[in-house]
Amino acid sequence: HLHIESIEALADAIAEFKGGVVLVSHDARLIRRAVETSEQGELWVVGGGTVTPFEGDMDDYTEHVLAEMEATAASADGKIRLQAVEGATRTDALGTTRARERKQRLERDAALQKAQETEEEEEEDEEDEEEEEEEEEEKETQEIKKEESGVRAGVKEVEKKDGGSD
Repeated sequence: HLHIESIEALADAIAEFKGGVVLVSHDARLIRRAVETSEQGELWVVGGGTVTPFEGDMDDYTEHVLAEMEATAASADGKIRLQAVEGATRTDALGTTRARERKQRLERDAALQKAQETEEEEEEDEEDEEEEEEEEEEKETQEIKKEESGVRAGVKEVEKKDGGSD
């Protein structure tokens, strides 16, 4: 097994090499890099006693293997039977499936979190509006009390004047 740095170095060396290279590997990262960085890189599939060229890149091949696995799993009276595929390809395909499932889970979780945050924000907005209404009502009440107090003072003043003129 190669470390990521070793894979990168090997892929760079293969890309710079001017001759032909037949690379046999189960490491999807190495295959992807070697094919994508080479001017004439080709992907050939070895399996079932044959060697055949594959039209497409590693992503296309991964999707092809996933489709085969899903078709096989859906066949034979609902019993799940997975055909044997090369270890790295199967791992890459399963990894792609898991990555897709993980992405869907993360998107669903993000949507739920956003909905919850939106609901909390709406609740906070409602609470703020209620507080503002209460403050406005309190101000109005204070103004009314102030006006009533002024009216009372005016009435008392008038009563004093009226009472003193009798």
